[in-house]
Amino acid sequence: MTSVISIGGYVFYDLTYAEAVDAWIAAVAAAPAGYVPPTVYSVSASTTVAGTVEDGNG
Repeated sequence: MTSVISIGGYVFYDLTYAEAVDAWIAAVAAAPAGYVPPTVYSVSASTTVAGTVEDGNG
């Protein structure tokens, strides 16, 4: 199973939603001083199982 989660311009692979949120927070925290991340207007996720893409946005 492969998951793809996009948050605020960052894309995370093979993480749970909670892990992706933690990774996004860490990525923003590690950004250079003065960097302002884009506003998160939406979060998208998709899961691929046996070659079939299921839209996680319902």
